[in-house]
Amino acid sequence: MCIRDSIYANEIIMTFGYSTTIKNFLLEAIQSRSFQVIVVEDSVTHRGSEMVKELVSNGINSVLIYDTEVYAVTARVNKVFIAPHAVMANGGTICNSGSLLLAAAAKAHSIPFIVLAGLFKLTPQYPFEQDTFN
Repeated sequence: MCIRDSIYANEIIMTFGYSTTIKNFLLEAIQSRSFQVIVVEDSVTHRGSEMVKELVSNGINSVLIYDTEVYAVTARVNKVFIAPHAVMANGGTICNSGSLLLAAAAKAHSIPFIVLAGLFKLTPQYPFEQDTFN
């Protein structure tokens, strides 16, 4: 995916918690366009505030919200970006706890839900087979 084709000027992007992949993607995108980022606090690791600090220090207008506010804010969002732990053979993802909430909100509001992952995160396994994770 080409960065210049992914984010347009003055868009509002939502992401979940802290992700080096998404941070680097957004830092590259801010070179050519201005946009705002809403970071949803990860209730497990609580690293969303760290993500916001790093984005703000690099000139990206960012806001931190809690997961209870996702549905209220999603109507104003243009795109949702997440970074999974793994992308399975059937296209499913294994993500942080709470990512399904963003996916459901994006689907309810017909907002593009984009998964950013490196090739090393692709796996030939199918989720929830008997021998996959045992």
